[in-house]
Amino acid sequence: MMVAFYRHAGRMWPGIALSCSLGNIAASILLFSTSSLNMTWTTINIVEAVVGAVLLRKLLPWYNPLQNLADWLRLALGSAIVPPLLGGVLVVLLTPGDDPLRAFLIWVLSESIGALALVPLGLLFKPHYLLRHRNPRLLFESLLTLAITLTLSWLSMLYLPWPFTFIIVLLMWSAVRLPRMEAFLIFLTTVMMVSLMMAADPSLLATPRTYLMSHMPWLPFC
Repeated sequence: MMVAFYRHAGRMWPGIALSCSLGNIAASILLFSTSSLNMTWTTINIVEAVVGAVLLRKLLPWYNPLQNLADWLRLALGSAIVPPLLGGVLVVLLTPGDDPLRAFLIWVLSESIGALALVPLGLLFKPHYLLRHRNPRLLFESLLTLAITLTLSWLSMLYLPWPFTFIIVLLMWSAVRLPRMEAFLIFLTTVMMVSLMMAADPSLLATPRTYLMSHMPWLPFC
């Protein structure tokens, strides 16, 4: 939603907000029950998207928004730091619970990870990028890297201790092999798969597998 606001005129923002909110609600119903819906969270998402889009328009150049390290730092500030912190504060104020600090941290971390996965891809995308995949070599390499990354990430989540250590290494490998557009697409796909796995089976976040830790204590240093 933030990227759509950034790329389109203000008169289109209400329609974008409505479409994205309906998609968010549909995804929540698909994974959970209708009783778990909370329109306050949807409203907070819209507020975050508006604030992030305004900040990105102020901080980044329009034509090539991610030219150097300074642009990437401004991207992180405008999409993954300020809007999630604002959203976390609104969550604590508007939906008070037994553990507000935990709710704040979970909201901020989840929103920041989502922004870092999706916003760069949305900013980098241009229609002519799709024409590059008429090159069979680039298309094959991209699909092969995607398949390997997703498969090994899935195996890491299921069978390895400290799975995110291995997933980060896999994403670094993808970033080295591919152009940045394709690398961020793989990053986004991996984040979506891992998030879906954790939502379907929260026990994946339990203590690392002790039977493996006793035999492979050196794994985190690989």
